[in-house]
Amino acid sequence: MNLPSYISIQAVVMLILFGTSVSYLLGRRKTKRPFLMALVGGVLAVMPPLFVIYLVLFLLKKDLPSAAAAANIDEPKP
Repeated sequence: MNLPSYISIQAVVMLILFGTSVSYLLGRRKTKRPFLMALVGGVLAVMPPLFVIYLVLFLLKKDLPSAAAAANIDEPKP
C-alpha cells in the first residue's frame, strides 16, 4: 500500500500546525514566552512521543498569576 507523497506531507504539516497552536495556547497561560513554547511544540510535533511528553510536562506546570488575581491580593490586617 503506497501512499502518495502529498498525503504524508499534509500529515506532517497538520501535525506541526496542531503542535504549534496547542503549545501557543498553553504557553499564553503558563509562561511569559508563548511564541518560544509554540516553536518548541511545533518542532516536537514531528516526533509524537516527544510531543506527548512535552505536553504532559507543560500541562503540569503551574499557571501564571493573572492580573485580576494579583490585584486581589489581601494585605495583612493589623
